[in-house]
Amino acid sequence: MVLNTNNRDGASHVQFMKETVAAVPNTKWKFVTFHHDIYGAGPHSTEAAITGLRAALFPTFDELDVDMIFMGHDHSYVRTYVMKGDIPQKNQLIDSQGQVVNPTGATYLTANSASGSKYYELMTTPEVYSEVRSQLKVPTFSTINVTPSSIKINTYRTDTMAVVDTYSMVKDHIAPTYTLTANGAPFVEGTGYQANQSVSFQLTTQDQQTSVVSESMTLDGNPYTNGSPVDLADKLGVHTLTIVAIDYAGNKLDMSMNFKVETSLPSLKSLLDRYIAKGDLNGPLVNQLTNDLSQADHHLSKGSKDQAAKFMQDFLKHLNNAPMASKVTTEVKDILTVDAQALIIAWSGQ
Repeated sequence: MVLNTNNRDGASHVQFMKETVAAVPNTKWKFVTFHHDIYGAGPHSTEAAITGLRAALFPTFDELDVDMIFMGHDHSYVRTYVMKGDIPQKNQLIDSQGQVVNPTGATYLTANSASGSKYYELMTTPEVYSEVRSQLKVPTFSTINVTPSSIKINTYRTDTMAVVDTYSMVKDHIAPTYTLTANGAPFVEGTGYQANQSVSFQLTTQDQQTSVVSESMTLDGNPYTNGSPVDLADKLGVHTLTIVAIDYAGNKLDMSMNFKVETSLPSLKSLLDRYIAKGDLNGPLVNQLTNDLSQADHHLSKGSKDQAAKFMQDFLKHLNNAPMASKVTTEVKDILTVDAQALIIAWSGQ
């Protein structure tokens, strides 16, 4: 928005700005430019006409969430602190690249002479609002680079093209995004895994505007280390994986998703083979349990779930037979019992 501040009627400028913003309410950035610098460092800065114009305009800049105001007039360079309510807002969040993140007010910039036709001396006492002020007595110019999420202003001196001031801000109101894989494949909500499997979750988070400063995962409320394998042998049922990531601006991703662990006869056979190989199950109990599963498989292949369930009952009797207690560890017995009971329920239609 461009104001003609030769017109000192602040009310007309306020009306114009409010009408303009109302006409384009969803605009990403709001800039205002005019000639007379209301936050300057030269001799004009204390004139009644200037301070009066300041008093007339800054409340509307605040109300409309104007991002930056560009001015001239005093032929000296000033960049203010972020300003709100005519008060410097010095406690801004600055990211690792020196960008002001989600500034809490407007920044005012007064350009020095680009032609070198004249320069005004700075006032002796620095202003409370001036973060940067200079009088190089060399022509300077500024470039303004605007993206959907950031502004960067570089000011150069023309004799050497050296940067004499740089300022950037970023608006970040969007939570981080993520990708999650399970065993190397994209994770899908509600995925089912077999109890003889293990699963490793790998989380990668990104933030387009600033950066991710923390991320964590929990599995059923307990901390989970990214990429670590989870043995599913004792985890029948539904489980919840929760992702939390926070970016530099404080935006938070908090996402929970479920997966389920199921069993099947092949899964139970695989677990049995695993425990036999590890020595967690041994002696005559091995043949008893192996035979029970083979018989259950035989009847299941014929479509006789009831008969398969009866042999699974035999599996449980042998597994929990007191004289065989020394032939199986308590942990393995508990895992196999839960899986066998789940199959009996599924085959019995309970």
